[in-house]
Amino acid sequence: MGEDRRGHPRACRALDVTLDASDRQWPGKTVNLGAYGAKVALSGKSVPLAPGLKIGLRLALPDGYVFLTAMVVRTDPDGVALNFDSLEARQFQRLKDCVDSLLVEEWREVLAELQGGSP
Repeated sequence: MGEDRRGHPRACRALDVTLDASDRQWPGKTVNLGAYGAKVALSGKSVPLAPGLKIGLRLALPDGYVFLTAMVVRTDPDGVALNFDSLEARQFQRLKDCVDSLLVEEWREVLAELQGGSP
C-alpha cells in the first residue's frame, strides 16, 4: 500500500467530491484533504467500498475540478479514507498548493478567534 503518509498536513475543509467505482457514483464532501489523500463523507447510505479498491475521484478545488484515482484505505462511520494513486507532478503540485492555501486560511481563522476579532 506504500508509505504511511498521514504525517503530511491535511486541511479540514468540506469540498464537493464524487467517487466513481464499479459503474456507480457517490457524491460527498471532504472531511480533510492532503496532497496524498483525503477522507470523504458520502451522502446517503453506507457505501460498499472495500479496502484496496481503486476508484475514480472528481474533486472540486477552489480553482476548478481535478480528476484523480485513489485507493480505499478503510471505511469508518464518518467516511472513507483514501490514498491518491499515481499522481502526476502537476496534480500533486496543484493539490499541495490548494492544501497549503486552505491551511493558511484555517490558521488565520484560529488566530483571529484567539485575538477576539474577525479574519
